[in-house]
Amino acid sequence: DIVLVNSTKLQNSVDVYQRITLPCVETGISLKHAQFISNKAGYNGGAIATPDNFKNAFFHLENITFIDNVAGAKGGAAYISGSQTALDVIDAQFYGNKAKSGGALSVESSATLHMSRATANNNIAEQGDGGFLFTRFASPILMRDVNIQGSKAGDDGGGGGIAVYSTQVALIRITITHSRAGKRGGGALLLDGEAEVHLF
Repeated sequence: DIVLVNSTKLQNSVDVYQRITLPCVETGISLKHAQFISNKAGYNGGAIATPDNFKNAFFHLENITFIDNVAGAKGGAAYISGSQTALDVIDAQFYGNKAKSGGALSVESSATLHMSRATANNNIAEQGDGGFLFTRFASPILMRDVNIQGSKAGDDGGGGGIAVYSTQVALIRITITHSRAGKRGGGALLLDGEAEVHLF
C-alpha cells in the first residue's frame, strides 16, 4: 500500500504542472491531511481519477480538502469507476468544484463510495446532473453526516445536490440546502433508472 501523510506540493507559477501517478492496481492509496486546489482534467476527475471500469483499487481519504478543481466531463474533485473499486472519505471539504456532471464526485460502473463527516459548498455540474454527486450503476453507496449547500445542476440537468441512476444509496443525517436543478428537476435529489435511496 501507498501512504501519504501531511504531504505538500507547492507551486508558485501557474505555468508549472506536474502530474502525480500512483499505482493502485490491486492495492490501496491512503491520503491524510491533503489539499487538492485548482487542479484540472480534460476528461474525468479534476483531482483524482481512475480509468473507466477500473478494477481492484481502494482510496482512503481522511482530512482532505478539494477546492476549485475542474473536470471536462465527470467528477470535478474525483471520479471512480469499476468493480471492486472504492472511495472511502472521512472528514472532507468540497468547495467550488466543477464538471459537466458530478460537480464534486462521480461514482460509476460498480464502484462504491463511503463518506462520513463532509461539508460541500457551491459545487456545480455545469451541463449535466448532480451538483455534488453523480452516480450511475454503482455498487451501494453510504453517506453519513454530510452537509451539502449551494450545489447546482446544469440548465438541462437534475439533482442539484445528488443525482442517482440505477444505484442504491443510504443517506444518514444528510442536509441539502440552497441547491438548484435544471429541467430534469430534483433541486436536492434526483432519482432515475431504478435508483433506490434510503433516508435515515
